[in-house]
Amino acid sequence: MNDKILNLIINKLNNTLTEKDKVLLDEWVSGSSSNKELYYKYLKTFTLVNDIELIGHIDKNKAWMIVDERTNPKKPIVKMFRSVFRYAAILGIPLLLGSILLYFIFLNKPDHSTDTFAQLEEIRPGSKKAILTLSDGNTITLDNALQNKVLLKSDKVEIRDSSNAIVYRNISSGQILENNKVSVPIGGEYKVILSDGTKVWLNSDTEFEFPVRFIGENREVSLQGEAYFEVTEDESKPFIVKTDGIAIKVLGTSFNVSAYRDDDITTTLVEGLVNVVSPNEEMVLRPGYQSRYIQNKLVLKKVDTDQFTLWKEGVFIFEDTTLRDLMKKLGRWYSVSFIFDNEQLKEMRFNGMVKKDKPLSAILNILQETNHLSFEVNNDRILIKEKI
Repeated sequence: MNDKILNLIINKLNNTLTEKDKVLLDEWVSGSSSNKELYYKYLKTFTLVNDIELIGHIDKNKAWMIVDERTNPKKPIVKMFRSVFRYAAILGIPLLLGSILLYFIFLNKPDHSTDTFAQLEEIRPGSKKAILTLSDGNTITLDNALQNKVLLKSDKVEIRDSSNAIVYRNISSGQILENNKVSVPIGGEYKVILSDGTKVWLNSDTEFEFPVRFIGENREVSLQGEAYFEVTEDESKPFIVKTDGIAIKVLGTSFNVSAYRDDDITTTLVEGLVNVVSPNEEMVLRPGYQSRYIQNKLVLKKVDTDQFTLWKEGVFIFEDTTLRDLMKKLGRWYSVSFIFDNEQLKEMRFNGMVKKDKPLSAILNILQETNHLSFEVNNDRILIKEKI
């Protein structure tokens, strides 16, 4: 590979590739199978090095042990070091990580995972999207194209889309209860601002039903999936979130509720006070604590709330998280399903963080290289295996 092609790849990684250069790079990649393999090897390597500081916390000591083991070749590679460090500097990659580049690109060791990486590169992260179902059954598709548009205006309510959020505003004080529903698909997320000013961030695979205006003694909404709430305080009207198993009662506070059908129901309190009510008991939560509804019983636990709330800021955080739970989160965001070749793999535990705008390849690449895992991709189904 000559320097010109390598510069084109670096420009692609830095998002500075011109249309003319894109044509040149595409022609080179499609020119031969060896070009294609080398191209994806470079992409995989630079992705790994660029992201390891972000999600290498999964097992950094183990990662460096692996790098050390694999970057002690028996033949001289001084020229290779110089080349790697030069391009690492161009990308702003710490020179300490250059040894990873050596292993993946310059050592004469076959890499059979480039095809998998190429397939994973095609799997993109989720986006802002949802379906709004009005009280008369009509639906509106919510996405980036609707920004700052009035979706509905009547003598009772105005619904406006504003910066990937739908905002409700009462026009009259009618006493007829009308519910709307926002359905967020797998691979989506959206924000709703209710008529009382309460802000609700909805995660992937979530259904949220609520009144267009709150009538009566309570402000009651229902949730299936996950949402983060910043509730407007109103002592005369308690705010109640209902799920399949429990109810969360608040006056004004910030908290996260996760109530997926295939998970335990958790309520994580950031500030304020909430009362979690199950069919058999009640529990008062204070900031920094989480209730988990499991086997018809509420269990209290002190937690780092960031792990359960920063998804709305575009970050996944994992603390002592099983591979099973980690893959559930990734599956909902990237619209894929994970299958385990070995049931024991589900109980592997991880610590780390990853930005939600990363391609799936960036995350699985780190898992693969630092934790002896391998992945086989078949469209939107990914098999997880123990690397031999």
